[in-house]
Order: sequence, then structure tokens, then C-alpha cells
Amino acid sequence: MKKLFVLFTAALLVAAFTLPASAAATWDFYGSARMHTWYTDFSEEAGDVQNTEWRLAGNARIGAKVKNGAIGGRFEYGSGPNLRMLYGTWNFGAGTLLLGQTYTPVNLFYSNQVFGDDNDLLNFGGVYTGRHPMIRLSMAGFNVALVQVSGDSDLGTDGGTETLLPKLEMSYSLNAGPAALKFVAGYQTYSADPDGVDETVDSYVLGVAQALALVRLRSEWTDF
Repeated sequence: MKKLFVLFTAALLVAAFTLPASAAATWDFYGSARMHTWYTDFSEEAGDVQNTEWRLAGNARIGAKVKNGAIGGRFEYGSGPNLRMLYGTWNFGAGTLLLGQTYTPVNLFYSNQVFGDDNDLLNFGGVYTGRHPMIRLSMAGFNVALVQVSGDSDLGTDGGTETLLPKLEMSYSLNAGPAALKFVAGYQTYSADPDGVDETVDSYVLGVAQALALVRLRSEWTDF
């Protein structure tokens, strides 16, 4: 399955570079070098440790978006180095089909919290499913995706897992002026065989998030 994802994504990316069109493919390169610079002082109860952290952030990145007519693509690498995103898209008019690896529909993170590891408060109420290989259809604010199953056997150390169906994730975004709502749902199932006992592991998620812009600050500079 992973080889098929790579094949389909590569086909879309190659198409973006080679399809005859009225204009050449457009490239939009981007990147960010992010440094962690912190001083921490823990109390005696927490170990009585003082540290200065000075390191390159794990989410520093470089990438590019490319578009050629209805065909597009994107790649992004992190500082690992690690592959963050690689996908191709086809805009067929009524919607867009995506093949490859990017953020899945069930992702709810709105904070820009940076201290520590730049985790956007994901461990404190955020819903984050990460970036995984998928086939995603997007139409009029609705997204549905067949995603690579993520899960191991937590039922024991012996035996393996068996996956027959991809994970299903969906989302719907609704914007109304300064307010925005996002509804998400997901389901996955796989089989585990700990200690020779067959078990089925089912999991699901339902969620809703609201974002509200209370104040927008704007500044302008005029050179007379």
C-alpha cells in the first residue's frame, strides 16, 4: 500500500511538471529556521535544575508548492532530516483529490504556544492526528480521507497486528465572519494477536472546535 501511495503521488507531481499548459508550472518555495532559546529554573521539588537550551527546533523546515493548471503538488522536509509532507493534487472542478502525505482531516490545533518543543498546546486539549499517507477528497468545506492506520498492539508484547481497512477521517469547516467552526470524525480498526489470543481494536473520535477572532490589529507605514 505504501508503494502505491508513493507511485500515485509521484505520478501527480510529474504531471505537474510535464503537462502542456498555457503557462509554465509555478513554484513557491518557503522555509523557516527555528531556534529554541530558553532558560529554565526548576524548583527543588522538580529536581532543582537550571538549564539554558539552545538548539534547532525539530519543526524547522524547507519546502515548495508547485502548480500547473489543475495539477499541483507539495514537498516539505524537516530538520531531522525527515519528510513532513509530500503529495499531489488534482482539481477536477467540483472538488480536489489529494494523494500523498499531509495533515489528516482530524486535526484541531489553534494555539501558537512555542515554549518547550513548539507543540501548540497539543498536550493540553488539542486534537492532533499528525501527517500520514492518505487519499483525500475535498469539496465545499467537506473533507473525507482514507488514511494509513496508526496503531500497535497495546494488549501484550507478543504477537503482531493485522490491518485490512484504512482509517476513515472526515471534517467539515464552516466560516461565519469572525467565527469559524470545524466538525471532525474518525474511525479505525485492526486486529492484534497478543499471546496467541485474537483481539479486535476499534477506536473512534468525534469533535468540534470553534475559533473566534476578537481583535485584529493592523499597522501601516507611509513613506512621505
